[in-house]
Amino acid sequence: MLTYITRRLAFVPVSLLLVSFAAFVILRITGDPVQIYLDINSTPEQEALLRGQLHLDEPLPIQFAIFTWNVLHGDFGTSLQFSGPALTLVLQRLGPTLQLVSLGLVLAVVLGVLAGIACAIRRDRVTDFVLSSAALAGQSMPSFWLGILLIQFFALRLGWLPTSGTGSVLHLILPGITLSLFLMPNFVLLTRTSVLETIGEQYVVTARSKGLSGARVLFKHVLPNAINPVLSFLGLQIGRLVGGSIITETIFAWPGIGRLMIGSIFQRDVPVVIAAVFIISFAIIVANLLVDIVQSLVDPRIRLG
Repeated sequence: MLTYITRRLAFVPVSLLLVSFAAFVILRITGDPVQIYLDINSTPEQEALLRGQLHLDEPLPIQFAIFTWNVLHGDFGTSLQFSGPALTLVLQRLGPTLQLVSLGLVLAVVLGVLAGIACAIRRDRVTDFVLSSAALAGQSMPSFWLGILLIQFFALRLGWLPTSGTGSVLHLILPGITLSLFLMPNFVLLTRTSVLETIGEQYVVTARSKGLSGARVLFKHVLPNAINPVLSFLGLQIGRLVGGSIITETIFAWPGIGRLMIGSIFQRDVPVVIAAVFIISFAIIVANLLVDIVQSLVDPRIRLG
């Protein structure tokens, strides 16, 4: 396993370099920061000075080479809109984003898996019909629309929860639920399918024929084998969850990396956007590695090497 982890970590710099390059090029070719930060009364001398400070007077490959060299020294540049180190600004927003993503992930996995197990156990009954129908409806429901509905009902009509912002645990409830419902339907349907397939295996039938209780068969024989597809799916969906958090943070004015990055994109604040993309990409890579390790521990048949 140590060899596998080392090999995966060795590819991290390459992945981060490619992602950073893609974001850098897209931001450079889709807008001119000089035109945003200097008003219409700016002089050619002022424009030339700012272009020189941002290295915009150099060819694009040279610009990226300078940027990469600075990143290797821990310098992502200075934010144009906040006048501070870009990496420091992003790291200050990391905590709220981790809170939101962690809550959404826990709710999506725990409630989704439990609902999927209930659907499989009560197959073709009312419980299965209701939960499966709700999961199918949830898959077709845009997260931004769901977030607005939750604000309308629980915050504006009932007044139980705040509409947006941060400050207490109550502020985290609506965005956490919105983000969890972004993935929960997938976990419900996947768990249901996986459990139903495992229940039909011969070793499960043999365990039942020996007189084992339904609960023991479920937890000892079915779930350890049915959970592998769920864990694999979780690794694939972490990136999608982070993408959903960007939309959720914007809707609920949550002060996380996603909201900072969206604002920086509109302002063409390249250093902040690149720093945010870098941190998010690194978090996704590490999270996928942890999922692979957990999967190998849950199922001894899987060997990482």
